[in-house]
Amino acid sequence: MKKKILFVGEAPYAFTGNSNMMNALLSSVDTDKYEVCCFGSGESQIKGDSIFHSMPFTIIPSFKHGDFWGNVHLLEVINSSSFDVLFMVGIDLWRYASIFPEIVKLRQVKKFKWVFLFPYDFENYRREWAGWINAIDIPLVYSQYGEDLLKEYHPNITYFRPPLFGSEIFTSFPVEQKKMEKSKIFSQVANKFIFGFIGQNQLRKDPLRVLEAFSLFHKKNPNTALYLHTENQGPKGVYNINQAVFDLDFPPHTILLKKEGQIYSQLDMIRIYNAIDCLVNASFQEGLSWTVLEAMLSGCPVIASDTTAHPELLWDAGILVKRTDRVLLPIGGITEGVVYASTHACNTEKLAEAMATMYLNDEYRLECSEQGLLRGKEWLASVSNVNDVLDVVSIEKPVQRVERIKGVLFGQKASAGDILMTTQCLKGLKELHPDLPLNYMTSQKYMNILEGNPYIENIYSWDDSLPARFDFYYNPHEQRILPGHWGRNSNSLLSDFYWKILKVEPGSFFIYPQEIPSEFSVKILSVDRPIAVVYSAGADRPFREYQYFGIVCNEIKDRYVTIQLGGHDDYPAGAEIDLRGQLTYRQEAWVVQRASLGLTVDTFGAHLVGALGVSQVTLPGSSNSRVVQPKQTAGDLIILDPDYVKVCPGLGPCSASVRDCPLPCIGSISPKKIIESIDFIERKGL
Repeated sequence: MKKKILFVGEAPYAFTGNSNMMNALLSSVDTDKYEVCCFGSGESQIKGDSIFHSMPFTIIPSFKHGDFWGNVHLLEVINSSSFDVLFMVGIDLWRYASIFPEIVKLRQVKKFKWVFLFPYDFENYRREWAGWINAIDIPLVYSQYGEDLLKEYHPNITYFRPPLFGSEIFTSFPVEQKKMEKSKIFSQVANKFIFGFIGQNQLRKDPLRVLEAFSLFHKKNPNTALYLHTENQGPKGVYNINQAVFDLDFPPHTILLKKEGQIYSQLDMIRIYNAIDCLVNASFQEGLSWTVLEAMLSGCPVIASDTTAHPELLWDAGILVKRTDRVLLPIGGITEGVVYASTHACNTEKLAEAMATMYLNDEYRLECSEQGLLRGKEWLASVSNVNDVLDVVSIEKPVQRVERIKGVLFGQKASAGDILMTTQCLKGLKELHPDLPLNYMTSQKYMNILEGNPYIENIYSWDDSLPARFDFYYNPHEQRILPGHWGRNSNSLLSDFYWKILKVEPGSFFIYPQEIPSEFSVKILSVDRPIAVVYSAGADRPFREYQYFGIVCNEIKDRYVTIQLGGHDDYPAGAEIDLRGQLTYRQEAWVVQRASLGLTVDTFGAHLVGALGVSQVTLPGSSNSRVVQPKQTAGDLIILDPDYVKVCPGLGPCSASVRDCPLPCIGSISPKKIIESIDFIERKGL
């Protein structure tokens, strides 16, 4: 009896790369062993409303209840049908994440196996995806990059190289035929060198970056043109391409645009690949770029961004442009509202240089064409067989499940100051989940800060696989703060971000002081003057390092016993007692709670001094003091911002995002101003 497979993804007869992938997979299924049906989104030439009744395969349109992807409709189909394998293809992992819990429940009742072939193109592992991947019986990723990145966290993940739809018809035309196609398709510019961009008009594909890079290149190389095979602004395009072309002021017949509304067959695309002289793809990230592979198989040289799946395809057969410009890419499916993932884009100047290299060097361009053709054929020779997956998944055997841990997990990887700030949230989180144990996950070196906290059941060393095992996982720093623009634009304290994001009532800071070794404590307990603790450096040097505390310590030595705390390689402050690198975070708290004054920069020490209510003078340097200043629970706080108008070309705090600053602004604070601030605190306390 044939096993029944329900495929889910984009409709196989639509007009996208994912629909072609679906078509290629469905066409290669062994129909003697398997009966298939496709729940497909997008326009299709074949419609159907029944399951497993038409061959070679039935298509059920996804659109229903006003939902293009058909979340509710898919659940209806799963619930009302009998099949052995649910096989999701090509779509992003988060596409149906909202109904994953319902699919899991239906799987328990209907006993089908769940396979998901998905792309992974983020620069880092996204922990909030762990639960989704772990829910799948057989997770498949369609790039070697994806497997290499995810394997550490999901040992059962497998690289599946999908077949290219219509791969047998891609070919490199003879030189004369290429010229003929160029004259037919691009008749007005047939005598020019033509670069081509082929892809969707979307943020990730970034056609404007190609356009801007070509503008730089074209000024020195006017006998060139750029063909943009993409949508203009509208329902299917995010950028107004026509306006961008107008703004960049290109000469006539320099920028060629795809005909709006025209449908291009695969044969049409092969002709275009053979007619252009070089393909340019500047994507931020790629799960798998079919256009790069298709261009290579058509003998078209390729320039592509050195990202995710591109090196696997192109390797040494074209130009891979390094991505150096940081950008934030909005992604869906994780939480309500817009979430941004940090990624990188090609620098336009470097992209223009790559165009010049390809344009000016005929011999190199020919070599790229030949090598690309060879590399493309080698890639196709190793595509995976969907029947192998179906054969494995059809064997009856128990599926290994990840062991669950009942409770709540809070994650904050770094750094020490941020971890101290998050302790305000723990009472509120415990009240939010009164019947579940609250656990904390952080980097090994910061676990000491949390020892003895009355709200924490267990402290875990950072493990990316842990979040998927807990009932609830909270990580506001990574999920909301890092993707935002808090460093320069916010007007709220960073220490308040955490409880506000979590929507809980804040508690007090908590750190359990630990007595220091007797060799140090005897000296500190016997001092004859008030104690001033000094922290001279933060994590981001030299932007959070102050080198003139030595002058201050010398000036106040008759009034205070100065004790320097912090890391072993912090800039020496000439303190009377130097304990750099010799104490734990909790031992530093023991010292600070005995102090009368703190002299700090933007670092853990500033937040510790503020949390323990010790008056302080703090230097935020290039950071936005409205955000990073310590929350002073008692005592006085004096913040010495640089005079940005006098010392900063940018006229304001940059959170050290300007890395080539000739003189870090923290150094512009005069030791005299610090001493005057100390005098002010003393007078106020009289």
